[in-house]
Amino acid sequence: MSHESQAIPSHLTGEPSASIPSEQGAGDEHMKRLATTFENSAKRWEMVVYPAMFAFIVLACYGFYLIFSLTNDVASLARNVTVLTHSIDRMTTNMDVVSSNMESISSTMVSMDSKMGDLEPIRANMEQMNYSTRAMATSADGMNHHMGSMNHNMRPLGQMNSFMPW
Repeated sequence: MSHESQAIPSHLTGEPSASIPSEQGAGDEHMKRLATTFENSAKRWEMVVYPAMFAFIVLACYGFYLIFSLTNDVASLARNVTVLTHSIDRMTTNMDVVSSNMESISSTMVSMDSKMGDLEPIRANMEQMNYSTRAMATSADGMNHHMGSMNHNMRPLGQMNSFMPW
């Protein structure tokens, strides 16, 4: 086989062909259809992409706002932690003072406990005083009763007073 016997298509060789005018008209029509389809597709994509870009911008702004708020809150928290640290330091100092005072109170309570034994004779004397006070009250009540009887019996005219109208 020789090269000449094989037919090479004209679009590969670059030579003009007799069928080109008819193919060119069909190509123009295909290109117009492709362009129309592309335009319709682009319009559909524009209806999706532009709102999506707008939504993305809105969400990006909101994200920036959230990050900004978060950094402000963290800065405020850091300031408050510093204040809290100082307050806890003061509280620790005060607790040390309270602890030392408690030790003093504890030693005083031990001293008081040892001295409570010394109060036993006083307690016994107080019981005796209570008993004596009760006896005195009973005696005073008896004296009151006897004085009343005596007062009743010592009236002038004695029994005759009950018969008089005045």
